[in-house]
Amino acid sequence: MTKELGRTFKHIWAVDMSHEMLTEAEDKMRNEKLKAKFVCQNIAELKLNKQFDLITCVLDSTNYILNDKDLSKYFYSVYEHLKEDGIFIFDINSYYKLTEVLGNNLYNYDDEDVVYIWENVLEQDIVDMYLTFFIREGELYRRFDEEHRERAYKMDFLDEMLNKVGFKVLKKLDNYESEDIKEDTERIVYILRKKQEVIN
Repeated sequence: MTKELGRTFKHIWAVDMSHEMLTEAEDKMRNEKLKAKFVCQNIAELKLNKQFDLITCVLDSTNYILNDKDLSKYFYSVYEHLKEDGIFIFDINSYYKLTEVLGNNLYNYDDEDVVYIWENVLEQDIVDMYLTFFIREGELYRRFDEEHRERAYKMDFLDEMLNKVGFKVLKKLDNYESEDIKEDTERIVYILRKKQEVIN
């Protein structure tokens, strides 16, 4: 996403909690001869001393925020870093996807070059994901493991919190395409605007 935005916008800031992810993103930007400022921070505690026209948070990063307090801090943090009428775009794995599709399920994939086993455990709207990969390197396979934890959020809950923070929902999209959110939509995209502050 940073790379795509870098082709359109002159000034880009990329924020992540992982130094490793930022380094990888910086390498990709450099290879494309694009520029951005990279900052290692928690998005729920942003302190950039700058406001932006557009802020994005994609690839279900919002689902990784697991409790109400941190979610509220995240939305307020983004709100404070937007200019008046600024736009905030984020996506989530839908409640349906996390509880019904992923849920307590086990997946596997096997071809000549890659094998993976993906086990999920759902409890109280939080899905713990345990992934084991085997990547072929010559005659051998290299193993590595990942663990992810995401919370399933219902739209009504998010809508109420976003309104309380001061966002206006402009659109909700089904996976960046249709405006028709269905019961089996797996990725929901929110497009929000920072409301103008009312001066009494």
